[in-house]
Amino acid sequence: MDDEMVLAAEAELGYVLPRSYVELIRQTNGGLFKRRCCPVTFPTSWAPDHFEIRSLVGIGGERGIDTRFGSKYMIEEWEYPNVGIVICDLPSGGHDMVMLDYRECGPGGEPAVVYVDEDRVPRRVADTFAEFLGILRDCGSFQIVDWITSSVDRGVLHVLFDEPEPPALLWISRLAGIAWEWSASDNFRTA
Repeated sequence: MDDEMVLAAEAELGYVLPRSYVELIRQTNGGLFKRRCCPVTFPTSWAPDHFEIRSLVGIGGERGIDTRFGSKYMIEEWEYPNVGIVICDLPSGGHDMVMLDYRECGPGGEPAVVYVDEDRVPRRVADTFAEFLGILRDCGSFQIVDWITSSVDRGVLHVLFDEPEPPALLWISRLAGIAWEWSASDNFRTA
């Protein structure tokens, strides 16, 4: 990752990238997080108190933020609000997203980080990208059983696990009295 690639991405997107994002992608140019869950003060469509991130999107390549299937494509394809740049890949496969939000700072300022759920309303989770990185937590620290029960009551069970067909799933499905099936997007739904 070099200055030329960063400048080209900024020109393509029409926004100056946050310094903390650029510093991180210079090291890895995207990739997986060890701490993948972001605590929030509002319920999401997947959990009552957090959302999970699969990976950070880098620059260039096949799916970088500035490429054919990058941020502009995601905003158009999934009808996200046009507030800035899509920067993370989430386990939902596009139903929700994390974005840099430039509405308050303009295209050259320091953007906030927002979570956009299925309702397409941007909700602020951090004032800066650096702050966002600092609030990410290990996903094992979140309780999911109460949310499972309420999700089952609505007819859909969404549970995210770190491994395919985890042993806990059998226990949870018996506890909730539901049948389940595995889907490729890591979502479990009642059968």
